[in-house]
Amino acid sequence: IGEINATETGIQAAEALRTALERERELNQLQREFVSMTSHEFRTPLAIIDASTQRLMRRRATLAEGDFINLGTEIRAAVARMVGLIDAILSASRLDSGEIRFAPQECDLKRILTEVCHRQQALTRNHTIVCDIDALPDRLIADGTLLDQVATNLLANAVKYSPKGGTVHVRGWQEGQRALVAVSDQGVGIPAEDLPRLFQRFFRARTSTGIAGTGIGLHFVKRLVEMHGGSITLHSVEGAGSTFTVELPLQPPPAAAAAAARQAATADEGWS
Repeated sequence: IGEINATETGIQAAEALRTALERERELNQLQREFVSMTSHEFRTPLAIIDASTQRLMRRRATLAEGDFINLGTEIRAAVARMVGLIDAILSASRLDSGEIRFAPQECDLKRILTEVCHRQQALTRNHTIVCDIDALPDRLIADGTLLDQVATNLLANAVKYSPKGGTVHVRGWQEGQRALVAVSDQGVGIPAEDLPRLFQRFFRARTSTGIAGTGIGLHFVKRLVEMHGGSITLHSVEGAGSTFTVELPLQPPPAAAAAAARQAATADEGWS
């Protein structure tokens, strides 16, 4: 009997090791793809900045005001794209190192979403953002700063993957002791076989080819939502758009509150 148990234990250990090695190989592959992708993503805006700057230098004496403004706009857009990439990478790093603190307090989710929608609408002239959030509760206990990042990421993605002239819908409502927010687009959608991996770090769906991105944002969003004791789900049809739905408890569960308290205590010890 002892020999049989030892054999079973050995088989289980070997299977666990095989699974761990497979996950490690998959992560390494994703990391290699991420490095390749980010290198390409940085080269594109740098090339735009270089070309626009050369045109400014060559034609500085004869350049019309309109052309000057257009070139300046191209340069600023390229810089903004690079800053966005850097911010995404740094945010993921801060999350992994525990530097992002969860500090729940009473906050106004309606106000947060309204500000995010207005901010995103100001950045795009090619899309219409419809914000229907009157059915949300007036207050909930959450980290407003982190929820702003969640909404900003989801809304920016919806705009990025939608065609020009498309409409992005942001809806909010309450079910029992939970607040729900859904962000829907009319974009490229996601293949069914890619859906299970979409929240995995560095992963990008095949329909995102040619669209700037890092494969970090949705993983980041999922982690922030889970810090609140909430969840995020996705419904998508390739070629027909996607809907991301976030569910948040009106008050964080004890485990999330305890984790926040531990974070605060650790931070206080660091300052003492």
